[in-house]
Amino acid sequence: TRLKFWTIAGGLISIVLAMIGIVGKLEAWLIILGTIFSPIIGVVLANQYFVKKDFSDKKVYFPAIVAWLLGCATSFVPIGIPILQSLLVSLISFAVISGGRNRN
Repeated sequence: TRLKFWTIAGGLISIVLAMIGIVGKLEAWLIILGTIFSPIIGVVLANQYFVKKDFSDKKVYFPAIVAWLLGCATSFVPIGIPILQSLLVSLISFAVISGGRNRN
């Protein structure tokens, strides 16, 4: 069956990756994920709970990109907890740049 095939294929791929030493690169991969995604979460949370505006009509909303880039840059500060800092910086900067709470 298909499930049995994919289970065996996934197991074989995992064994091969373990043999070539992919585990040594896991920390770097997790750091990249934290650097990229935690500021995105900050922007989404700021829009959901503080800004409350609908930006779906825009293809690119530059204040969100600026807030994301600020959050990404913050994750490289060598003190504190980088993922939490980048989330908070992107959340606060997006709320400030977008004008805070929508009064409508």
